[in-house]
Amino acid sequence: MVDTVNAFRDAYHERILICGSVGESFRKLDADVKIDWITRYRRETNLLRLGTWIWGFFQLLVKLGKKYPEADLLIVSNPPFAVLLPLWIRRPYKLLIYDIYPDALVKLGILTPKSWPTHVWERANRRVMQGADRVYTLTESMQQELSRYLPKECITVVPLWASCGISKRDPVGRHNGFLSSFGWEGKFVLMYSGNMGRSHPVRLILQLARNLQHLDDFRFVLIGGGEQYEQLSREIATAGLTNSCILPWQPANRLQETFSAASIALVTIAAEMGRISIPSKTFNFLAHGTPILAVAAPDSGLYRLVEEGVLGGAFQELEIDRMTRFLLTCKNDPAYYQNLQNRCRSAAQKYTYQNANKFLAE
Repeated sequence: MVDTVNAFRDAYHERILICGSVGESFRKLDADVKIDWITRYRRETNLLRLGTWIWGFFQLLVKLGKKYPEADLLIVSNPPFAVLLPLWIRRPYKLLIYDIYPDALVKLGILTPKSWPTHVWERANRRVMQGADRVYTLTESMQQELSRYLPKECITVVPLWASCGISKRDPVGRHNGFLSSFGWEGKFVLMYSGNMGRSHPVRLILQLARNLQHLDDFRFVLIGGGEQYEQLSREIATAGLTNSCILPWQPANRLQETFSAASIALVTIAAEMGRISIPSKTFNFLAHGTPILAVAAPDSGLYRLVEEGVLGGAFQELEIDRMTRFLLTCKNDPAYYQNLQNRCRSAAQKYTYQNANKFLAE
């Protein structure tokens, strides 16, 4: 949200960001922006997620009603219940939809399509979205999914962007402190960095590691946390995958190093989630000139981005052999790999923080 809030610097004499955390890894929030804190989003368990959603919603409701009764509102779908605030807060507002709820919960099997919570939430969405001055979302497939709540022409697609600048790193990843700390200089690194929850089929990286274990040039790295973290850690140890490593979330001051350490970035989204979400890390890797190994459904925003832009390889979850061949080609054909890197950096020019200015054009 840093870039989005900063984009409004000339539009308002006062800007207030109500949030649970501020990610300032690469660019800083303008010094004159006031931050009003609510509870931090907790992802460790589903119960904690739900708890922070509910508590965050009530905190927002009270703050907007009592402290900021006249403020113009740009409401972001995190926490998910925040989208429902206009049912109680009567003033003009715009919506920015990062993930579509309750659709995400239905596709994950947490809610059923015909359950009363789903029905009530969908009706509320329709009322809220149709009352918005404008609705923004991230991809054309998400725009299409939202069109069942309001006409498509009322939904503006604002593509996500990299939180970092476009990198000019050494294409083979030399002189990288992260790589040096593990003795991986000169290795070809497939990296997954992010949430290891139910909506991300990351376990396939271990299958790729097994397929290529006989080649010492490869390393397979997982960074992050989530429901699958402990299981993946045990599997790596049990299988004796010496070419693989799993690490917890890295400090913010190491993000530039970790992003630039990847030779190929593994970016995944479960097939059922691909039309209603896109992983934001995709754009940080593009900015570092890192080709993407995308695992998603063919109709997803992620798959289409990588396939149509030739930004790496796009695959479905069971296509392990094709993924293995793709990695070998990237490793053994420098000209092919360099072309992918160049295409990624070129594509990244479309996904910079200047995209936030599109919120001012409406």
